[in-house]
Amino acid sequence: MGRQVVLGRAQVHLLIDEGALRRHLGEPAMMRAQLRHLIALAGRANISMQVVPFEAPAHPGLEGPFVRLEFTDQPALVYVESRSTSTFLEEERHLNDARLAWQKLRALALPPEESVGLIAKLIGKST
Repeated sequence: MGRQVVLGRAQVHLLIDEGALRRHLGEPAMMRAQLRHLIALAGRANISMQVVPFEAPAHPGLEGPFVRLEFTDQPALVYVESRSTSTFLEEERHLNDARLAWQKLRALALPPEESVGLIAKLIGKST
């Protein structure tokens, strides 16, 4: 619920790997509901969503998930997690690395409208 509050007030740009959208976890009805929820989020004025397609070449996102956090009144952070740990990084070299990775991923990702279209198609395939 806390994440929902943040999504309501922050500028959010999501980059999602197509594989994460296609992996069936749970019942088909649950998958469809999750995909519909993503489409609803993408419709919010403060949220932008792009899908990194399977066709994209090797990219920094394959090294693992990360979250870039930028604030108006505090220093930026990068959050990374793995199976056994998570951490916030604040050193300039980590921030720069994440910024470059983010730029590369955004350039490879589908535009927001196409991303929503792909998610909509996947809802029909989640039967």
